[in-house]
Amino acid sequence: MKQSALIYLATLIIAFPLDFIFLQTWGKLFDANVRKLILDGPEPAILFYVIYVACTVSFVNGATPDDWTANASRGALLGLCFFAAFELGSIALLKHWKWDITLLPDIIWGAALTALAASVGGLFAGWILTKI
Repeated sequence: MKQSALIYLATLIIAFPLDFIFLQTWGKLFDANVRKLILDGPEPAILFYVIYVACTVSFVNGATPDDWTANASRGALLGLCFFAAFELGSIALLKHWKWDITLLPDIIWGAALTALAASVGGLFAGWILTKI
C-alpha cells in the first residue's frame, strides 16, 4: 500500500506541473476555439487528475516503477487512449471543438505527458523507495 501511494504521488508530482506548463503555453489556442465551453470551476479537472494518475499507476508504472523504458512506452499508449477518447468524443459532440486543438496539441501531448509521468514518476518513486 505504501509503495502504491508513493508511486501515485511521484507520478502526480511529475504529471501535474508538466500539464500546467502545457496549458499555460497552449491555452491561447484552446481559448480561441472553445473558451465559451470551458467551465471556471476546478472540480472536474481535479477529478480528472485523480483518475488519470490512478490509471497510470494501475496500468503502467505501479508494478515496475524502475522499468522506465517499458513505463514510457506503455504510458504513451495509455495517454494516447485517454486523450484521444476525450478529444475525439468532444469533436464528435461539440460543434465548436476544432481539429487544430485535437491532434497536435492534445492527443500527442497526452501521449508524451503520460510517457514522461509514468517513466520519470516511476524512477523517482523507485529512488525514494530505496531510501526508506
